[in-house]
Amino acid sequence: MKFYTRISKTLIATGYTGYICEDALRGKTFYEFEECHIVKENIRMNGEDLPKNNVHYIWWISNDKEEIKIYQQLKIVGFSDYKPGKWYISTNDLIKDE
Repeated sequence: MKFYTRISKTLIATGYTGYICEDALRGKTFYEFEECHIVKENIRMNGEDLPKNNVHYIWWISNDKEEIKIYQQLKIVGFSDYKPGKWYISTNDLIKDE
């Protein structure tokens, strides 16, 4: 399965591990990816600085005009089931090609 940005059709990932629901009441769901699924040449780190020591995730964006937000999870957080080492993207930001 391949995942693309909705408008620009930029390839962001090939394959995924599952879904995570951060907020069911507001419909916030995210695809969960392994690092090997992410097409790194089509994304970039948001900002110029490397992340500081006390951050929970690294914020990446797509290399297109949509600049979708991509989370590379570094630490456990108390309010959701995000897992360190996984990558997360909102299901609203991607289209998939089965």
